[in-house]
Amino acid sequence: MANEFDSKQYQFKDIQVVLAGENIADFKEIKFSLKRDKEYNFGRGDTPQSIQHGNLEGAGSVKVMQSALERLIAVAPKGDITLLRTSVIVAFAPELGTKQSVFSLVGLEFTEWELGMAQGDKMAEIDLPIMFLDIKKS
Repeated sequence: MANEFDSKQYQFKDIQVVLAGENIADFKEIKFSLKRDKEYNFGRGDTPQSIQHGNLEGAGSVKVMQSALERLIAVAPKGDITLLRTSVIVAFAPELGTKQSVFSLVGLEFTEWELGMAQGDKMAEIDLPIMFLDIKKS
């Protein structure tokens, strides 16, 4: 068959994340999405005539261990990561030498952070909500 589809799936171990210029290994999760405002355009009748497109927003979250948070605080203006503007590169590569799937989140900022632990926790995991201006896929 000439047009076979390679259904190789990526695993968490295949992800590399470069955050604020550093290839971080102490992250637990990353999620990101683009959302476009849309609304129905109604005219005559009770069904929409079209769908109107509006603004595009990028959002998500990064879950890191406390050591990564502390490194972000160290490079942030005034030690406040909500003032830090950076980019994040997320690369999926199953094996060396194979084609990578790379997403660059441009103009990324953190909206908040909270540090906490409970009895029995073995490490602190911090969920950092993010906003970004654009996604570049390569």
